Amino acid sequence: MKILLPTLFLSFSSIGISYADFQNGMNAFDKGEYKVALKEFKPLANRGDIDAQYILGVMYDDGKGVTKDNKQAIKWYRKAADQGDTDAQNNLDAIYEIVVCDAS
Repeated sequence: MKILLPTLFLSFSSIGISYADFQNGMNAFDKGEYKVALKEFKPLANRGDIDAQYILGVMYDDGKGVTKDNKQAIKWYRKAADQGDTDAQNNLDAIYEIVVCDAS
């Protein structure tokens, strides 16, 4: 029991920190402060946060705070899509259509 309580506390506190980081990122994104949003979302996305992965896809897809980059957009959409994010799946489909149409 002594080991379980600290482990549970650390798990719940890291969830709170992740949520706070995500919310900070969303607040910055909504204000158009994309560099700040990127700084908040990137570590979360690298840890597997589906929402942060999706938003990074959007940022690279639209060139918000980063250079527009289809490869990076696809990378982040794919990570979120693989976890079941339907918006990411739709955007991934749309970006593939654009890439294929541009190549023809």
